[in-house]
Amino acid sequence: MYFCPERESIIEHKIQDVEPVLKMNQALSDQYGQHHKSAEGVGDLVANIPMVVAEQWRKEGFNILHEDHNAIAKRLNDPDYSKLRVKKGTI
Repeated sequence: MYFCPERESIIEHKIQDVEPVLKMNQALSDQYGQHHKSAEGVGDLVANIPMVVAEQWRKEGFNILHEDHNAIAKRLNDPDYSKLRVKKGTI
């Protein structure tokens, strides 16, 4: 965070190296394909979304904590977000 004198406000800037998350997603997808149980053992792990991506989506009006399953699946099935998916194919 830093103070911006021109705006007379505090600016928050978030940075995350997403490459490790994307590499892990690819490795899990290669290893498990269609079925990978979540750490909690409930359901299949279908995607890992880096926090900076979730935060950007929230700023755009898409809050993954408040969207329904179909809206999240639609977004994750978009080819632009294919590297976020662990499950092969569509969600």
